[in-house]
Amino acid sequence: REASDEAELEGRCRLFDTTAGAAGWLSGQEGPILLTTGTRDLACYASIDPERLYVRILPCHESLEACERAKIPHRNIIAMQGPFGSRMNAAILEQYHIRYLVTKESGDEGGFRDKLEAAGETETQVCLIRRPCESGISVRQLLKKLACTSAAEDEKR
Repeated sequence: REASDEAELEGRCRLFDTTAGAAGWLSGQEGPILLTTGTRDLACYASIDPERLYVRILPCHESLEACERAKIPHRNIIAMQGPFGSRMNAAILEQYHIRYLVTKESGDEGGFRDKLEAAGETETQVCLIRRPCESGISVRQLLKKLACTSAAEDEKR
């Protein structure tokens, strides 16, 4: 997935390099938090009162069990299958009076723009966990390179 423009994000999001960094900052804030990052890192939020945490997860046993291990109240578990448009995201943010939306930089394919738009509409602070540094090239760059290589080989023939 293509990365977002860092300059654009800085004006609209509070940026974090790690989930632990986001959780540490959020533990000093007040208000409801919506986690849209899955269940793998729920333990990072252990210092935050579980009553403040709302978790949007896939509707499967493993995800529910992870939420239960993290002591997330059942009423704070939003088990839904995406993708979610900006209107659905805004409705969830409004319904639960969310003050902070935690998300990963998932690109347009992962619904990141829709979350960002919904947060803007509802005046919700976005806490964005940056992608880890990667080496290599994107799919778009690979396809462009392959097209150039293919054209060059055609010319040789």
